[in-house]
Amino acid sequence: MPDIFCTFTGKKGQARIYFEYECGNHTQTDFNSKLNRMVKVMRVLNFVTPNIDAAEKICEQVKNWIKNRGAGSLKKTKVRVTTIRQLKGVNVFKDENWRYVFIPEKSCEPTSQL
Repeated sequence: MPDIFCTFTGKKGQARIYFEYECGNHTQTDFNSKLNRMVKVMRVLNFVTPNIDAAEKICEQVKNWIKNRGAGSLKKTKVRVTTIRQLKGVNVFKDENWRYVFIPEKSCEPTSQL
């Protein structure tokens, strides 16, 4: 169950987005387990953190998870990480509004950084 989920109506009908709020306190093993469960039910994994230090820690854990899991098993998966402050007043569906965006089938490094 995600920490936060939002449902709203847009031009194309109803949309839903899920967020996980992370402080960077999980061990790598626990974080891997969490992401493995999440990726079974969601294609886009969104992580919101309280500050840049936590975002960078989550970013490193995402990189390690991708390496451990293997890019081939993460086709059509996207992982986005940012701080709560950076989401204020922006369209959360647009990748350019997230600090880090990972496309695991392309690389274990983020494709964009704010």
